[in-house]
Amino acid sequence: CGHSSCCLHSSRCLHSSRCLHSSRCLNSSSCLHSSRCLHSSRCLHSSRCLHSFRCRHSSRCLHSPRCLHSFHCLHSSRCLHSSRCLHSSRCLHGSRCLYSSRCLHSSCCLHSSSCLHSSSCRHSSRCRHSSRCHHSSRCRHSSRCLINVK
Repeated sequence: CGHSSCCLHSSRCLHSSRCLHSSRCLNSSSCLHSSRCLHSSRCLHSSRCLHSFRCRHSSRCLHSPRCLHSFHCLHSSRCLHSSRCLHSSRCLHGSRCLYSSRCLHSSCCLHSSSCLHSSSCRHSSRCRHSSRCHHSSRCRHSSRCLINVK
């Protein structure tokens, strides 16, 4: 079943643990469209899933700690534009997110105590040059930020 294309289009297969264990399933658009697959820890732990446009669009993926720690997800414009990612302590403490122009230009990030307390954020020229950062009491009290305030 797990290797059969007709099976992968079948609701019975998508309910089956055999399907979710199958590499053929995780490569299949039918499976990645399926709420069953996106609910599955197998799918969220799979590099195929995290590379997938469909998975990164899924609220399940963005809520998954595996996703937020993943190179693929944090480099994805979809993840970094997501309010879930930018509000996540995992994302804001992640070097990939804090060095990302999308994160540092985001009002969510710059208003976040996690970001403004982070040495990665305060070391960033983007953060220091941002008017949002200068308006923040946390940033203004940082010696690195004050260097840049005329």
